[in-house]
Amino acid sequence: MAIYTMQIKTVSRSSGHSATAKIAYNCRDKITDLRTGEIHKYNSKKMSEDLVHSEITYKDLTLDKKERSEIWNNAELAENRKDSRTAREYVVALPKELSTEQNIELVREFAKELTSKYNNLADWAIHNEKDGNGNIHAHILTTTREFNPETKQLGERTAIEWNNTKCQKNNVPVTQEQIKEIRKDWEIIQNKHLAMAGLDLAVSCERKEDRATVKKHLGKEAVALERQGIETELGNHNRTIDNVVQLEQQLYSDGNNLAKERAELEKLELQKQAIERQQRIDEQLKQQLELARQQELMRLERLQQEQAKLAEGKRQAELKTKEQEEIARLKVPADNFITASSRYKLFDIAREHKEFFTKQNVGDYEYWTSRNGDIDVHKTHVNINKQSDENIKLGLDVAVSQFGNKLNINGNDDFIKATIDIIASNDRYANISLDKPEHQEMLESKRLDIEIEKAVDLDLDNIPDLDLTNVPDLDLDEPKQQKKQEIEHKMDRGWGMSR
Repeated sequence: MAIYTMQIKTVSRSSGHSATAKIAYNCRDKITDLRTGEIHKYNSKKMSEDLVHSEITYKDLTLDKKERSEIWNNAELAENRKDSRTAREYVVALPKELSTEQNIELVREFAKELTSKYNNLADWAIHNEKDGNGNIHAHILTTTREFNPETKQLGERTAIEWNNTKCQKNNVPVTQEQIKEIRKDWEIIQNKHLAMAGLDLAVSCERKEDRATVKKHLGKEAVALERQGIETELGNHNRTIDNVVQLEQQLYSDGNNLAKERAELEKLELQKQAIERQQRIDEQLKQQLELARQQELMRLERLQQEQAKLAEGKRQAELKTKEQEEIARLKVPADNFITASSRYKLFDIAREHKEFFTKQNVGDYEYWTSRNGDIDVHKTHVNINKQSDENIKLGLDVAVSQFGNKLNINGNDDFIKATIDIIASNDRYANISLDKPEHQEMLESKRLDIEIEKAVDLDLDNIPDLDLTNVPDLDLDEPKQQKKQEIEHKMDRGWGMSR
């Protein structure tokens, strides 16, 4: 039987609700909230199974459903406060005695009545179970502001949204009185359509205790008969009322349970969508990271190859440079060396001095070096790397054998003096002459000193004692002394050797 049921709710941000989310759910649609960026998606096949019909009504006009997103985003953007009401919802039970088409006409007329009264817009949807045996009902969502059908913009707040002070100031019934009028409008329109369908049924918006269906007092006689198991007219009346109330409660309970189940399904569906979306994002991110990793590995490999190539080129260049430097070093005489030009008998001299030489190669350059590296023998000079009398003698023998008796001596003063001393004091080198005049002069002076020392070297132990008291002093060493002073004077000035 037809039952009067109407719930009036407000959509408020303070409760965490939005008009875009509410209309997307009611009409099983997909709407993006431009204010928050949230996507409200309820248009899946499973969610849409209970949707019978949806429509947008403004007085006598029916708007295109494509305008739904723009309209309700405008409703959200029109409010700035965080606790603003952005919509008002009317949930009404529909008579199962009417056909689907008849219920659509019923809701359409009620939506027209609301929008005509408040100059707002109504977006409504009818829900029913797939088999048609469920709790058929309608959700009617209205804007809280007046609607302009041409611009799709919202203006001033409707009178039902005013506070009581403003209502009284403008001679408008307060909100509660307006709600009573709306409830009465639904009663009248619903009874009208029941009558149009030829049904002897009627509903009432009055409180249950004010209806004709309120329980009646049985009295003592009726109570006594009922206790005896005898049905009375009053008892049957009350039992009918109990059945109606029970049916209403059951329908209300079923409706609540159904709403909870749908909410749970909606939650699960959203969770599933979120998981699937996150999985897609994770997979895309994984692929991007793997691609980036592969690219980085390839880049590092190329870099390593380039670095290795550069390092090898640098190493080869350094080796070449070292080789050239070594050749240049070897070609240039050391600090102490003897030079000239001639052939030489290196191995015979080495055996004589109990020494041996080994051949050294630096690139295309060849030279010979002694056992400890003290002497290096080159084609144009002999280097004395470690100064000693033995090394100087060996160097002189090699130089004479290679270059002949005409030699150049180069080096520091100690080396030059030591070499000249060895040449002058050794008969082996009596035929050696030095190319530089100052060196030759030093050599001759040293040889003269040696001859003078030999000439005046007397055996004083075999000479008898002489009285030399009255004999004038004689400086027998005057020539020798004079010569020594001249040489020492020249040495003090610092002699150098070069070819």
